[in-house]
Amino acid sequence: MKRASLLILLCAGLGGAGAETYSGGSGTAGDPYRISTTANWTSLIATPADWGKNFVLTANLDFGGANFNPVGNGTTFFTGVLDGGGHTLSNFRVRVGQVLIDDVGLFGVVSGGQIKNLGVANATVKGKAYVGALVGDNNGTITSCYATGAISGTSSVGGLVGSNTGTITTCYATAAVSGTSYVGGLVGVNFSTINFCYAAGAVSGTSSVGVGGLVGENYSGQVGHCCWDTQTSGQATSAGGDGLPTDWMKTPDPFMNNQWDFDNTWWMPAGGYPRLMWELGYGSLKVTIVPLEAVADGAQWRRVGSSDWLNSGQIEATVPAKSWDVEFKPTVHWRPPEPIQVAVSVNGLAKLTATYTRLYSGGSGTAADPYRIGSVSDWQLLTARPDDWDKSFILTADLDFGGATITPVGDGSPSFNGVMEGAGHTLSNLKIDQPGSSAVGLFGVVSGGQVKNLGVVKADIWGTIYFGGVFKAGVGGLVGVNDGGTIIACYASGIVSGYDPTGGLVGDNNGTITSCYATGTVIGQFDVGGLVGANSGTITSCYATGIVGGNIPCGLTFGGTVIGCFWDFQTSRTAMGQGTHKTTAEMKRQSTFATAGWDFVNVWKIVENVSYPTLRAVPQPVVWSADLNGDGRVDLADFALFAGQWMK
Repeated sequence: MKRASLLILLCAGLGGAGAETYSGGSGTAGDPYRISTTANWTSLIATPADWGKNFVLTANLDFGGANFNPVGNGTTFFTGVLDGGGHTLSNFRVRVGQVLIDDVGLFGVVSGGQIKNLGVANATVKGKAYVGALVGDNNGTITSCYATGAISGTSSVGGLVGSNTGTITTCYATAAVSGTSYVGGLVGVNFSTINFCYAAGAVSGTSSVGVGGLVGENYSGQVGHCCWDTQTSGQATSAGGDGLPTDWMKTPDPFMNNQWDFDNTWWMPAGGYPRLMWELGYGSLKVTIVPLEAVADGAQWRRVGSSDWLNSGQIEATVPAKSWDVEFKPTVHWRPPEPIQVAVSVNGLAKLTATYTRLYSGGSGTAADPYRIGSVSDWQLLTARPDDWDKSFILTADLDFGGATITPVGDGSPSFNGVMEGAGHTLSNLKIDQPGSSAVGLFGVVSGGQVKNLGVVKADIWGTIYFGGVFKAGVGGLVGVNDGGTIIACYASGIVSGYDPTGGLVGDNNGTITSCYATGTVIGQFDVGGLVGANSGTITSCYATGIVGGNIPCGLTFGGTVIGCFWDFQTSRTAMGQGTHKTTAEMKRQSTFATAGWDFVNVWKIVENVSYPTLRAVPQPVVWSADLNGDGRVDLADFALFAGQWMK
């Protein structure tokens, strides 16, 4: 039984060094052997049976000038995985002072294996053919590694890899390289793929061919997005890559123009060459989002350049130690803050609190749950968010802008094609000054959208430049261009100034306008109307009373289909246009409008012989005048009208 037990132990020993030789792990992908001491690395060199296993470096290792053999050789390849974990192996020699052989490097031959996130610093490597600081002969995958030191051989000698038939990505070498032929700052000879790499070390070769600043010789391989320093290398040519002077190599522009990733992979120190992000060291980042309602609505965060969104309170580990911009994901109901910069320190935990603000005054922008506009800041937010211009909104309060200048909602790119329910509220004391825009109004262009039950009071709308031939041009008190939209139960007052077309309510209409009115002054050149400047749509049960000035002034509108509409030709000072013109006195009688089918039960109301019709859905303070009969005089006739109304 003892002999059987001993045999089992001996056989187990033949399978590899085991966890007791390393610093933990079992060598699998999920539980790699951990290398944390130089003795661990020495064990790896001495145990070819482990060269197909998985390893992770957990500390920087300084070999103090020790001289050793490669991991992997021409007889037994390294086929496993080594994750450097952002650590370095430094101050070592490989076969210095020994008989020169082929396949020399920290790794002699890699076949199908992987090496990543590893730095080789101050390495001295000597060999015959296939010599490199990291790998002599590579037929595997090398990612995010670098090498410095002095590398020498005869043929196929490189600062990182001697011969490459595998893949090398996001690596660099600044090692001094010398040899006879096929000598390169990064790779001596390449048969496969090299991407996003550079070299900056001195390169020398005694042969007249096959010597290059980045690659010595390239046989049907692909070298993309790579470069080398023509000055420090002493080489003006290479079998791949772009040669750049030192000052260019130390600025980010040439690399960014060549599609290098400076968000996740590289960083540029001041006055230095690009460095791998992991060289910064690592810390952690925790972002807390408030309030909790925003979190419940889907608020998340991520570092700018990262692809994955993280939840509030979630910690992101292994974050390169530097300053990062953190961005935040918008939600349906909440507006995220602007990106916030946070500094991550080595082995530290950076903490950040980000505050979301309610988007508008509530709602989700759907027909059933429209965004609620309850403040001037809500409206200003709407003007700044074109992505919301196809949503549904409802006004929940009268908004007084106090003379502020604002910009239109829906400037044509895109248009407003949502729904604005005014709910009987008004927007007042505002100014829109857009002389360089073709579509100007509270809404620039309404394309298929709806605006209803809304009043605009004391608005100054200016859009004065001629846009001859421009599609969708117009200036209006409510809408510049109504392009197939619907406007119902709205009114506008103030001053509207444009060129062609210009209207008190809408500049250019090829949609539908129903039960609306305008009382403001309208000034323009051509196609100027008290209600609509140019009409190719349908206008029903509307009126206008404001002064109209221009070369061709129309009291109501010009063109299109006009049904049951009127204008005051005395106050507007023009008898031209579509619709029916009436005197001021006639415009203050219900019978004038009732005969045209106006609904004074549900839609309109009027103080007989005193005021123009107003909308029941959008109350407007009645502006009383002592000249009640509109004859331009204040006398006993006016008093009689007043007494008659009083007795009623």
